[in-house]
Amino acid sequence: MGKSGVIEAAAAEARVQLDPATDAAPGLRERKKAMTRLALEDAALELFQAKGFDHTTVDEIAEACNVSRRTFFRYFASKEDIFSGDKEAHQHEMFDLIASRPADEPALESLRATLLALAADLESDRARMLAKVRIINETPSLRSAGLEHEQDSIDLVVDALARRSETPVDDEARFRLRLVTQAAMGALRAAIDRWVATGAKESLGEVAIDALDALAAGFGRAPAEG
Repeated sequence: MGKSGVIEAAAAEARVQLDPATDAAPGLRERKKAMTRLALEDAALELFQAKGFDHTTVDEIAEACNVSRRTFFRYFASKEDIFSGDKEAHQHEMFDLIASRPADEPALESLRATLLALAADLESDRARMLAKVRIINETPSLRSAGLEHEQDSIDLVVDALARRSETPVDDEARFRLRLVTQAAMGALRAAIDRWVATGAKESLGEVAIDALDALAAGFGRAPAEG
C-alpha cells in the first residue's frame, strides 16, 4: 500500500472509531454556534498574522467579527484558547484511538496508526493549520504552552497504552511506553515543522510517514556494543 493509501486507511479508521453512525446531525443552533466560533477564530488568526499575537486584543478580535467582547468569551476563555482548544480535542482523540487498537499490537505500531490519523485530521483544513503553526512558532508564550499540552498528551497516551495491557505494567514497562510515546510524538512535531517550513507542498501525512518510518528504523537497531 502506498503512502496515500496508508493515510486514507488511518483517516477512515479514525472516522469509524470516533464518529458512530448513530450520532445525530447538528441542529441549526449548533451550526450557527460553530460558524460564529470559526468566524472569531479566522478573525483572530488574521489579526495575529498582521499584528502579532501579543499585540492583538480580544476587543479587536470581537470588533473584527462585529460581536461584543462578551460574545467572544462565550466561545473562548482567552486568546490562547483559540489554540489550546484544538489541542485538548486532539488529546481525547489520541486516547480513544490508542484504546481502540488491538491489545497485543506493539506500542509503536499503535502510535503510528494513531498519529497518521491525527495528521490527516490536522490537514483537513490546511490554511488554518498553517496559520496556527506559524503563529505558535513566532510566539514564545504559545510555544511554551504547546510543550505543556504535549506533556499532557504523552501522559494520556501512556495511560491508554498501559490500560490495554493484559499484564501489570511496572515502572520499567511504563518508562518504555513513555520513551516510545515521546519519540513518536516528537517525530510528528518534527514532521509538522518540516511541512510548514516547506510551504505544505507535500501532504502532511506523507511527511509524517517518512518521520515515523525513520523512527521505527532507529528503534529497530541493536544497541552498540561497549
